[in-house]
Amino acid sequence: MNDAMDVALCLALLALRAAIGLAGYSGEGKPPMYGDFEAQRHWMELTVNLPPSHWYVHGSDNDLLYWGLDYPPLSAHASWLVGMFAQRLHPDLVALHASRGIETAATRAFMRNSVLVLDALIYLPAVYACAAYAAPPTGAHRGRRLLLVLQLAATPALVLTDHGHFQYNCVSLGLGLWGMLAAMGGRPHASAIAFSLALNFKQMSLYLAPAFFCYLLAGCLRTRRTVLGKALATSQLAFTVLATFALCWLPFLGSAEAALAVVRRIFPVERHLYEDKVANLWCTLALLPFLKLKAIFPLGTLLRLALGTTLLGLLPPCGLLLARPSRLGFLLCATACALSFFLCSFQVRMHCLETCDACTASTLPSRVAMTALISLFGRCTRSISCCRCYRPRSSHRASLPSLHGLRRRRPSLSIPCLRGMAKLSLTRSANSASSPSPSHSSPQRRPHRPPTPRARPPPPPLPPPCHRRLCGCRGRYAQPWGFH
Repeated sequence: MNDAMDVALCLALLALRAAIGLAGYSGEGKPPMYGDFEAQRHWMELTVNLPPSHWYVHGSDNDLLYWGLDYPPLSAHASWLVGMFAQRLHPDLVALHASRGIETAATRAFMRNSVLVLDALIYLPAVYACAAYAAPPTGAHRGRRLLLVLQLAATPALVLTDHGHFQYNCVSLGLGLWGMLAAMGGRPHASAIAFSLALNFKQMSLYLAPAFFCYLLAGCLRTRRTVLGKALATSQLAFTVLATFALCWLPFLGSAEAALAVVRRIFPVERHLYEDKVANLWCTLALLPFLKLKAIFPLGTLLRLALGTTLLGLLPPCGLLLARPSRLGFLLCATACALSFFLCSFQVRMHCLETCDACTASTLPSRVAMTALISLFGRCTRSISCCRCYRPRSSHRASLPSLHGLRRRRPSLSIPCLRGMAKLSLTRSANSASSPSPSHSSPQRRPHRPPTPRARPPPPPLPPPCHRRLCGCRGRYAQPWGFH
């Protein structure tokens, strides 16, 4: 029954995405730029027909002013992969120079299906894994689990932007969710690989990088007792991250100029602050004419101001996560970091928070949707019951040997046996009545013998950690961080 319901819900989510894709998209039939649909198609055209060294460099065949590639290398590799399929099925879709502005029904169906396939392969499995991690699939938690799936998979900002406006944000969000699940499940290297891939797909994943860094580093420092062990664990994790980045950047590592060209396209700070189009702190200040920072300060000053303000918002949650790492703290720190980047960072793109109408020009899911997913996932973990035996917290707490979780019981003090003392006093009084002693002699006192100390019972064993690793007991019956 549960499997049938999950399959039906997954098919309903795919049908919703396909129905949104039947409508138009932003920029349709509006030359010369045609919208983000043309941008994604143009990147497929470039990656299929040009060598990697020319993808991010301005040239006769690559006009950077016409939807130049400005996403990290993994996104370019994904465009190349989809473009190879398009070259076999619809060669006119990726023809160099001749395919600009192509908007046939067949090519639009191919592009829509490419987003749908990537969504079904990466993001939806991550959503179901996230729901299964937070709530058991059976019993009273089934409704909560299905609600969590709906809230994560039917986010309007993500669905409308990817399948209406046309983007591939589902890939970076799915990789980010896989990274969070692996981190909280005690698999730091898998988490590092997944999040590094998300970071190399879209630079908006950088908003969550401080939370991942602090949580994984805290796990490495706390799971090893010696300094050498901590250094070895940290170096192994760093090698995993560097190897993942090197694999994604391999076509551009032949020369320093090629790598710098990619960096300049990913972080185009020369575009200045989009303070009039971004719902952040700088946009709020720009409402007053004398606080339009773009007209007052030079570019370098604005960069330093945005960097300092963003770090000021990042340091408190990251410091708390390093000092006391926990799964819930990791989720809350990720939310705080994402909000800090959104509110205070140097905005170089026209990502704005708008009403989610069909076919809008909002390209914000990698910022808002990830923040909503993390905060939503964190709220759900506070309300679920302890998943160790699928019981409510009260009954589960009573079934454990200690009511205080990981706190050991104090050994009880050894006191004399009152029942034995009562028997001893009765025997002594009976003996004195049967054999009267002379009146002049004082009663003999028995020598005082201290009670023999009894062996203290061993302390009760610690309760086993919760195998679900994220439950409503809030760390009392589970380990305080996600590493074993």
